[in-house]
Amino acid sequence: MRELVRTHRIFILLLLSTVLAGCGGMGRYDVRITLAESYRDAGNNLMPSVDVCVRGVRTLQECEDLSTACTADYTQPKVFRFGQTYPTEQLIPRTDDIWDSWQQAEVKYLLITANLPAGDGTYEKDVRRKLGLPLRTKCWKSYPDGKWVLPVRMEKPAGLVCRRPYDMSKAE
Repeated sequence: MRELVRTHRIFILLLLSTVLAGCGGMGRYDVRITLAESYRDAGNNLMPSVDVCVRGVRTLQECEDLSTACTADYTQPKVFRFGQTYPTEQLIPRTDDIWDSWQQAEVKYLLITANLPAGDGTYEKDVRRKLGLPLRTKCWKSYPDGKWVLPVRMEKPAGLVCRRPYDMSKAE
């Protein structure tokens, strides 16, 4: 009987250590991307055509390089088109197979880029067109409803913004 209790305790300790080791690791999120009404042209009431690329990257430095954001071959991207004949809100569900690919590649950040209309400077230097988000769960402040949603909006004039508070200092 004592041996059974001891084995049971060891099993529980191993299970707890496995679960706790995952805390702060890469989370899977519903990434909701929205093109805000502020981009609608007041003259003709049309939405611009905007392509958005979401890619998993391993380092924060990769989030800075817009020139290869959707062409580099380190991980598979998700590409969306927004505009007049496309939805203004699109989603990467946390159940999407892309998360398996990103997890295998050991990514730590999502790099989201958009070819937003008319900005200052060249495309590569336009900070409105990119957003790097950490994937570690401990970077994100909890939501009262417990949902793991990353609401990303393309707003004028700010560009790409995440509407959920996070702490990038906890990413590494």
